[in-house]
Amino acid sequence: MSDELLNHVALIDTIYAAALGDATWEDALQGLRCTLGTRTATLLSYDDTTQLALIDHAVGDDEAWLESCQREYSSEFYLHDPGVRVIGTWAAGRWFEDRAIMTQQQRARSVFHQEFMRPNGLGSISGVFIHRHRGDSKYLSLLGGPDSEGFTPAQQRECIALGAHFSRALRMQARLDQLESRAALAESALESLPLPIFLLDDRRTLLFANSAAASLMATEPVLRFLHDRFIPDACQDDVQWRTALARGGIVLRRADGTRLTLALMPVPPQSMLAQQHTQSVTLMTSTGLVTPRERETRLQLFYGLTASEAQVAVAVCCDGLSPVQCAESRCVSVGTVRSQLKSIHAKMAVSRTADLVRLVLAV
Repeated sequence: MSDELLNHVALIDTIYAAALGDATWEDALQGLRCTLGTRTATLLSYDDTTQLALIDHAVGDDEAWLESCQREYSSEFYLHDPGVRVIGTWAAGRWFEDRAIMTQQQRARSVFHQEFMRPNGLGSISGVFIHRHRGDSKYLSLLGGPDSEGFTPAQQRECIALGAHFSRALRMQARLDQLESRAALAESALESLPLPIFLLDDRRTLLFANSAAASLMATEPVLRFLHDRFIPDACQDDVQWRTALARGGIVLRRADGTRLTLALMPVPPQSMLAQQHTQSVTLMTSTGLVTPRERETRLQLFYGLTASEAQVAVAVCCDGLSPVQCAESRCVSVGTVRSQLKSIHAKMAVSRTADLVRLVLAV
């Protein structure tokens, strides 16, 4: 494999590493700049509403010079950027080259070229519009040195191909950020519950424990974890664990002979808690009385019910209210309650009321 191809593969690896947080976007842009031989490489966000661009990340061949250029651009010259002014309606992958779009006379009269680029030793501006997503679009801008004549067709094709990798990596990062935000929200809700809550993976490795669970671990020697793996005397191997999961619980015996009963419940894959993990997740908690509010919170977390749907589910399944009684107690129409029950059945993947009651009582 040639050195050029190796460098190309390494650059693509760096782009996706930036999305995963294992590298920075500056690392990826620096690789792009060196590959294409430009003075700068900049990733900008384009706001479809204001039709203005903001610098997200930028690299250059001189750090102090780059900082000065960024200050000038962000304070005034972003308003005159010829690339930004024409990309508003462009499709992803479209190439911009000032020498192809602007005549020599237009460049001679351009505020951006004469008052920003020329004094800063820049001779050409090129770029590629890499994607448009929910009002936040991304644009790669590449500025060449004073003698630059722009890009060759081969360089254009290479930049457009690399821009597609930047686009996929940015979307991947946005999705990961969304999942992390949802997971943090779910764990925050679990933290507020007074009951001990443990989340375990397939190997019984502890993924999360709320404050009540941490307190229980500190005071109950029988609740044994070794290197974050749950291995009590009553559940030493995978066979015993699968048996406990099938039964929906496990009973541990303290030194004084009293019992510590733990309920086990698989976390539904569609829940916010499960979506951040590649393996299946089990919720473990000490048994005890569950308040309606705690049950509603769990239904929202595990099955994605809305707050109103969770309240209806508890009212129907735990309090035994009919749809009519539930509607009267909530001051809504019976049609609204029936619509909510239909949504609840769909989200919890059940068709019979008996199955719905079983699932609601289990949380």
